[in-house]
Amino acid sequence: MNLVIIVGPSAVGKRTVGLELAKLTNYTLVHNHQPKDFVIDVNGVFDVELLREVRKTVVKYYAENQVRGLILSFRYNYMSSGSMFHLRDLIEIVTEADSQSSVYIVELVSPLETRLDRNNSEDRHELNYVKTDEEMIDSESAGIYSYDEIESHFDIIKDVLNVDNMYVMRIDNSNMKAVDVAELIHKKIYDTEK
Repeated sequence: MNLVIIVGPSAVGKRTVGLELAKLTNYTLVHNHQPKDFVIDVNGVFDVELLREVRKTVVKYYAENQVRGLILSFRYNYMSSGSMFHLRDLIEIVTEADSQSSVYIVELVSPLETRLDRNNSEDRHELNYVKTDEEMIDSESAGIYSYDEIESHFDIIKDVLNVDNMYVMRIDNSNMKAVDVAELIHKKIYDTEK
């Protein structure tokens, strides 16, 4: 199974790119808001540990049933070791089910100003995924996203896991359409499967 994990800050386009990639690859998409909404609906409040268990259960199900591919998208807290361990757990589930599995970590980046504009899109309003500008700015100023360190951070995960078929992509999608970003990712998947 191929596992594609799309990470990045709020309103960077994770779900939108995931939708386009799912069309190109015929992979199943589980975007950030689905398990999060499930946890809130069932639990009454958000619980990060329950969210992580839901994600692991979904990945395990797809890995064990030999589905061709799964796309996950979620916010990744670069300052939290819990996020790194969670990512490791997801990757291990897939690679233990099939050592030939490939894992693609795609980090989307865009400046805060671009994401503030995207945050107010009609699509996000329809889905009720809009955050206040203050919420987005607060997460930036709290140091949740440290873009300068991210490539080495994911390379560390790759080295620690010793996964042969793990690929890391960092895409600045500030001036790109979601379909164009999805095509870049699809090309990487296609090229590595040759």
